Amino acid sequence: MSTLLMMDILVPLIAALIIWCLPKNTKTLKAYVMLLGAVVNLVLAIMLFGKQGTFSFPWGGFEMDFSLRIYNFSGFIILVAAVIALLAGLYSITFMQDKKQVTNFYAFYMLALCCANGAVLANNLIILLFFWEALAIILYGMIMALNKDNYKIAVKAIILNAIADLSVMLGVGFT
Repeated sequence: MSTLLMMDILVPLIAALIIWCLPKNTKTLKAYVMLLGAVVNLVLAIMLFGKQGTFSFPWGGFEMDFSLRIYNFSGFIILVAAVIALLAGLYSITFMQDKKQVTNFYAFYMLALCCANGAVLANNLIILLFFWEALAIILYGMIMALNKDNYKIAVKAIILNAIADLSVMLGVGFT
């Protein structure tokens, strides 16, 4: 079970790294790698659905663990996210046909899936915040990958995410 939890984070990460390593003129191959990563992510989500388990190992000192947990609700959210990721990935192939920055977009897309899975599976607040903040940075990269003129939109997305982060922190602080 613990291997499946880590694989749900590592598969999209590995797919993103492969996409970045492929030559620039292999647009179709990059799309296939992105789709393969999304399909494998969906298969892993199906395997995790309805299961319960944890994965934990100590890191960083201060008696803090890198801890992931799957339970019924997180399994459902992972499954829904995997289905949506696959469908959005299929759509993005036709959307990105005329775009120049396919490599960055597909790689950021898979990294976003990696961080979304990590945030859903996080078993402590530090890990949740790590994946959530990484997702915000990746969102900025995805917006900028489409068009370098999207700077204002990307900054607006970062500001909205910062407001959401502050709201989460206040909610955690008051409970």
